[in-house]
Amino acid sequence: MYKFMFVPIVSLSLSLAVVHGTPRRTEKVTLCHCPVGNPGACVTITVGAPAAAAHLGDHPDDLQGVCAPALLWETEVDLGWETKTLLGTIAADDTRLVFRTRQPGSYDFPPTPMIGLSTRDGSMVWRDDSDSLVGLSEGKNRKLVFATSHELMKQLWFPLECVEVRPNMLHGWNAKAGEKIAEADAGQRAREVVQGPRSLLVAGTHYVYSDTDCDEYEDSFYLASSHDGTTAEQTWSHGVGGYFSDGSSVASNNDGTLVFSAGWQYPDQCLTYAYEAETGGVKWSAAIGLCGHPYGGSDIVGSHDDSTVYVKHTGKVGDDRQATVLAYDAESGEELWQSPPLEPDVVNDVALSASGKVLIVSGTVVAGISVRDGSLLWSTEFSPGTFYSAAATTPTTVVVSGIENGEPLTRALRPDTGATVWSVSSQIEPRVLAVDRRGRRVYIAGPSPNGFFVEAYAVPGFIPVESSTWLAGGDL
Repeated sequence: MYKFMFVPIVSLSLSLAVVHGTPRRTEKVTLCHCPVGNPGACVTITVGAPAAAAHLGDHPDDLQGVCAPALLWETEVDLGWETKTLLGTIAADDTRLVFRTRQPGSYDFPPTPMIGLSTRDGSMVWRDDSDSLVGLSEGKNRKLVFATSHELMKQLWFPLECVEVRPNMLHGWNAKAGEKIAEADAGQRAREVVQGPRSLLVAGTHYVYSDTDCDEYEDSFYLASSHDGTTAEQTWSHGVGGYFSDGSSVASNNDGTLVFSAGWQYPDQCLTYAYEAETGGVKWSAAIGLCGHPYGGSDIVGSHDDSTVYVKHTGKVGDDRQATVLAYDAESGEELWQSPPLEPDVVNDVALSASGKVLIVSGTVVAGISVRDGSLLWSTEFSPGTFYSAAATTPTTVVVSGIENGEPLTRALRPDTGATVWSVSSQIEPRVLAVDRRGRRVYIAGPSPNGFFVEAYAVPGFIPVESSTWLAGGDL
């Protein structure tokens, strides 16, 4: 069912050996070394060329290159129906995988259970069958996990008016046990909920509906809001009105003093806002004319040192769709740089490398952008039909997961060059990608006819990001 793809990587190191008083160069080779009779204990090593030849001759399972991830476990969560949408995250100090899933259904919003799985073996630890959940918090390294639920409207014919029958809600659980610990009115249609250092942050849209027709709205507001990190009660909200507006991403700086949001406003404005985290006061705002329609939406990421905020906007310009990444000074809002338009034109996700030096965008193209000046470091369209829809950062790689030439595939890339370190494929169509804090485990999830599948992989070793000429065995 599963097949691993080993990527040949030959690394050269300069070691000095004195022969008749003359230094000479010794070639180093990276191998995936598998002890005879124990292929599950493979490790990546770097040895001299003569030793590499001996290894390949004496160990039939050894391969030149970096070891591919090993499948630890796989499971199917049987819900009795095919999953339509799936969101996931790691929560509670990497001990739980938490998923929000929704079945195909009618306009009446079918049940969307929250499910907690053990990262040890994939067993189900808890399940909550709350209705109509939408967003799911990042939850990484937190004890709590939050999700949002849709705002439901019902048309009453006597008299003719729209009545809100249930407000848009924020729901919170203890991620280990699944105990419901919070439920509060979010006051908006939330697209994203994120756990910041001091509060919950929500980005979304609020619609003002017609008094007589629930299918028509008269106005909408691009919204960002802050909520208490335990009770989920709203502390402030900021909206920007327009015929159609959408807040699609929200983030915080590392000390929690600033909140950033990104979205768009009809007909063609891509928006970025910075707020004072305590009060919600607007610190600065910026707009560019890109978004004829938010294909792929907006993403916002803060730098590791809190000096800069990076924003990806995807929109339609004329008949073309494209993505642009911008950097703003986090304190003043000064635009520092703008990347060239990224083509092919659909870019979905953005991630910042652990070194903080490279932004990775993924979609029909995967590209690395320098955070220094926005220049394009590398760009790769792996094959026709490629679409990588998820990205995550490990200490030394950026992992992307999606479909390549019709095949589900997950790759780990070196942020500085885009070179593939390892790749793995399976029969799961990836919808969710998660990586633990140390980058030693990768989790992939996707729909199944009766629910959804999850796979857990152990990553056998690391490639030093900054190393350009050699790979030290001790670093792998």
